[in-house]
Amino acid sequence: MTAMVHTLSSLPKSTEVILALNDSPNNDFNTLAATVERDRGQLSREGDLEIFKLMLPASFYGPVLPGPLKADIGLSLSSLHYLEHELPPLDELPADAVQWENLTREAAKVFSVAEMVKFLRLRSDEIRSPGGTLILAFPCQSEDDRRVWWGLGLAMRAAFMSAVSDGLLEKDVVLRHGNSMGTRTVEQVYEALDQVKDVWSTEHVFVRDIVHPDYSTYSESCAGAGQDEKREAYVKFARTLVEMTYAVYTPFLLQAIRKTKRTGVANNVGAGPSESEEEKGIIEDLKRKSLDYYCEREMGSPFWIPYIYVKLDRK
Repeated sequence: MTAMVHTLSSLPKSTEVILALNDSPNNDFNTLAATVERDRGQLSREGDLEIFKLMLPASFYGPVLPGPLKADIGLSLSSLHYLEHELPPLDELPADAVQWENLTREAAKVFSVAEMVKFLRLRSDEIRSPGGTLILAFPCQSEDDRRVWWGLGLAMRAAFMSAVSDGLLEKDVVLRHGNSMGTRTVEQVYEALDQVKDVWSTEHVFVRDIVHPDYSTYSESCAGAGQDEKREAYVKFARTLVEMTYAVYTPFLLQAIRKTKRTGVANNVGAGPSESEEEKGIIEDLKRKSLDYYCEREMGSPFWIPYIYVKLDRK
């Protein structure tokens, strides 16, 4: 929301603004609409602008804007690491969480450049030419190969494998985990940009490590605290990370669970918001295991994500 407020801040008074808000059809548009209404005062500069909402439940790997509508500016924030294609199932259970992470990275390479090129060409059809702008910000692999979400990702994968050993999850759920996320390298981003230079000019590309804002709260709470209090504060911080990550990952996991149980959920169809009591129990157990593994290995460590920022101008 901060990005949209900043984008609208320079518009002349009485300008009519259409906010075209796109997200997956499986996501909660009620929350999105409520958030826009809550912040309408900020967005409209307390009534200086006329704000109209347009909700667009569709994949951004297809056309988003209806008919001849053209956008002056597009913002794609924390979303381009979602792939159009589901990563292929694993052939066998990985030996450990590190091997699983490496297999995932290799599988995502197949789609990374081609899907970004597809996204950028689709947006070139929907953003005003010439003079329109597209701003992207999404997780990437850092240039020195430090791993995005490394500690938490390993903790989650270790939790999944432990759940298989405990009989909580079937092995096929892990093999068909349904992950559709893949972080690009900086080189892959530049490769994609080079393939669309006929329609986009690149104004800037840069990478920044973004530390989770709650880590500063944790650090402040440690001042003068004893070891037990510090541990309790870090567990609270880590629980926030686990909840944040499972909010994103749970639909993919439920999809894999339901496929394995042959409940008729088709390929590439989201799991939807409803969960059975059994599924809720599985998710909560996985969260607990992930939290335990993460705190065991990462106690006191900051949580950061390398983000790549790209600003493009439509030719």
